Amino acid sequence: NGRITSDLVAIYQNGQYLYVKNNNTYALVYGNVTNKFENGDVITNAIANWTLYQNAKQLVPVDSTFASTRKVAAIEPTEITVEEIGTDMVHNYLLIKDAQFEAAEAANTYTLFDDTAEAVMFNKFTSTVTIPEDFEGKKYDVKCFVTLFNDAVELYPVEIKDNSAIKGDVNLDGKIDVTDLNIIINIMLGSDKKDYDGRADLNGDGKVDVVDMNQEINLILGK
Repeated sequence: NGRITSDLVAIYQNGQYLYVKNNNTYALVYGNVTNKFENGDVITNAIANWTLYQNAKQLVPVDSTFASTRKVAAIEPTEITVEEIGTDMVHNYLLIKDAQFEAAEAANTYTLFDDTAEAVMFNKFTSTVTIPEDFEGKKYDVKCFVTLFNDAVELYPVEIKDNSAIKGDVNLDGKIDVTDLNIIINIMLGSDKKDYDGRADLNGDGKVDVVDMNQEINLILGK
């Protein structure tokens, strides 16, 4: 075990996967940690050892040392085209805009493509990340992490946002009205668990809160 001498900033946590950033380097902490982290949580004096998986380094945490000490601004993904993604970008947090995808033969596997190239997208986090059912011909903004599988790039999506919809039209009925507002409020209250492909997150900060509610009200009022 070694003590990490500079802060880790949490980006995304799902089960045993905790993606972090240490200065300008992305890393994956793989293992069971008791605490739950949100984007921007700072972890200080963490202790871990490391192992290799698919020739990529992973940190193995000492659970008791992984706790948030403060919060900083959320880490935003790097906007990139598929063609620019390389095998040296393992664990990087990326945003691919105007992406399309089609189903591949393997379960939970898709071909993701934009105007530049294509890559394999594997829905690693199926319990929380839903692939839209009617995705043919539509374009999406995809936030994802990079991994390697058989020495080739593979993308793990963590947010898939339909950008073909009108902003504020959460239920895709072609209009912006109080129904959409109620959906946002119900998500905030925890009574609506449905995945709306990120459409309820109007400001794109990764959460649905009062800021999105106010933006929806302004859209309804035509402001």
